[in-house]
Amino acid sequence: MLRNKQEQHGGDHSTNVQAGNDVNLHQNNYGLSYNEVKEVALDVFELNFSKLSLAAQEVAKERAEEITNAFLNQLQEKAPEALDTMKEPDMQYALLMAQKEYVRSGDKNLSEVLVDILVERSKIQERSLLQVVLNESLEVVPKLTNGQLNILSLIFIVKYTVNQTVNSFDSLKSFLNNMIAPFMDGLTKRHSHFQHLEYSGCGSIGMGGDNFASVFIDRYAGLFSKGFSLEEVNSVFDEDAPARILLISCLHDSSLFQFNAISEEVLEKDITSLSLSKEQIAQIKSLHTNSLMSNEEAGNFLVELCPEINAIMDIWSDSSMKNMTLTSVGVALAHANIRRKTNKELDLSNWI
Repeated sequence: MLRNKQEQHGGDHSTNVQAGNDVNLHQNNYGLSYNEVKEVALDVFELNFSKLSLAAQEVAKERAEEITNAFLNQLQEKAPEALDTMKEPDMQYALLMAQKEYVRSGDKNLSEVLVDILVERSKIQERSLLQVVLNESLEVVPKLTNGQLNILSLIFIVKYTVNQTVNSFDSLKSFLNNMIAPFMDGLTKRHSHFQHLEYSGCGSIGMGGDNFASVFIDRYAGLFSKGFSLEEVNSVFDEDAPARILLISCLHDSSLFQFNAISEEVLEKDITSLSLSKEQIAQIKSLHTNSLMSNEEAGNFLVELCPEINAIMDIWSDSSMKNMTLTSVGVALAHANIRRKTNKELDLSNWI
């Protein structure tokens, strides 16, 4: 039964501070134990949550304990030193907010995202933009559906990242299956869903748009080269030209050639390491660009590697996914959802 507790109790060596609507635990030269943190977290919840019927109280208490346990277990596993942040009023408030939202909905997906954000928030001791963004994310995520979180995740992965491990057909296939396909659940073309993301402060819808396949061509061009003939090579390079070391057999057609560079950026670096004239550099770039697949061809290749991509590309091309950019909160929520669904550890500070 929920109660408006005023009595004090705590573990050995703990200091209790009593207040009508808040509970803060302050300590001097000693940290907080797991059990002390859990006790404070549930005290804060009980003192701040509104009175409910007896049946609702039991459900509320059960859900509050559930999300608190999930948070503390993950925190102890990933950053046990951060348990001490529960002495801070702001961190207690963040956990209270997460508890309230999960108590209201009981949504397991929401609980997992809230816990991920809380763990990241607990690692930050000093006030910073990242701390502010994570606090804001806790308030925004209950307003979104699972499908909208997946929209944010796909936009982030496709538009804002380059996977350095993608350098072969097999690694591209793995990337599509493990980092793109898991987020197709709940996707929609309905404009109202994107308007709501914009209203919630997760992103903005612009005028232009990125073609799904063209983004992959740009990031991983070496995997989308159709190759060029020996005659085309000879028209650019002398037989003993040093730049020939840049050539390999075409990955899609071994009778042809392509440049040994995963992207135009890598090719640019390789070119600058050689003593080439401006005319030769322009010829190499032209040979590379003209050998690339069209967007349609690249899209078909992606679908061959991962059939689920076809549905994602259809929604992407016929919705605001293609022309939405993310805010810092949108990026933070995408991160939390990606970690939740893929178990990939990402450093949010690289983007915020």
